[in-house]
Amino acid sequence: MANEPLDSRLHCSSVFHLVRLKGHGSAFVLPLYDLSMRVAGQSGRFFPRLTEIALYLDCNRNQLYEAARLLRDNGWWEVLSQSLGKASDYHPLDHDEWAEVNGDALCCKKLTMPWDEEPQDALGKDLYAVTGGVKFFPQILQSWRKFGTDEQLVERAKKFMQTNPERVAGKPARFRKQLGDFIRKA
Repeated sequence: MANEPLDSRLHCSSVFHLVRLKGHGSAFVLPLYDLSMRVAGQSGRFFPRLTEIALYLDCNRNQLYEAARLLRDNGWWEVLSQSLGKASDYHPLDHDEWAEVNGDALCCKKLTMPWDEEPQDALGKDLYAVTGGVKFFPQILQSWRKFGTDEQLVERAKKFMQTNPERVAGKPARFRKQLGDFIRKA
């Protein structure tokens, strides 16, 4: 793993660390970890039969044994029990658990933005996600709220994006006007 944390526009996550694991089996660390988290679910326990998982992931079981070793040795899987001839029993740790055990000094740090301390409008965030990164100013959001609830506006934006995906490219101001016209008419 890289020793130097870096600044990022994103919050730290397990992905940040897992893609940095190197060695035999490293190509299968992320899919195996993802699978372990989904299978463990509420129980928090994962006892893999790697020969069966190799079929699922379309790879050689030895690659998964190496990936499992990387996950275990780097603290992402806590060994609950091991016995010869049986599947080992693991507790896969999510990022918060891992950082608590290993210290967050290895985590990337999210860059602070000047507006981080300001209250954020949830509708603006939702529309930003739906439109693929178009920013919406408070006065626009306020005027659009006359035409429906936040949920209705987000649904209309989704519909607009489905019927007009080519309009996203180009000038954001023109796009916002087109979306606003669509919202008013809906």
